[in-house]
Amino acid sequence: MDAARTAGVYHRVMERSEHRFMVRIWLETTAGSEGQWRGVVDHVGSGRRVYFSAMSDLMDFLRLRMAESPQSHPADEAAT
Repeated sequence: MDAARTAGVYHRVMERSEHRFMVRIWLETTAGSEGQWRGVVDHVGSGRRVYFSAMSDLMDFLRLRMAESPQSHPADEAAT
């Protein structure tokens, strides 16, 4: 690939919007029940956290955060 095409590919990659999330899911059980799946999601850039027991709540949180401008993360700064 020539230098001009390589620079164009690199430029497109650098412009992508990216968000980082940490998702934890666990099964809560009580005596005599099958249990219920629960979870928590953290948006790494903003520090916002939501607990959920329905996938629709998780998806709503992801959509809301993805609509925002991405936040820079210290690891991203060190990598550049």
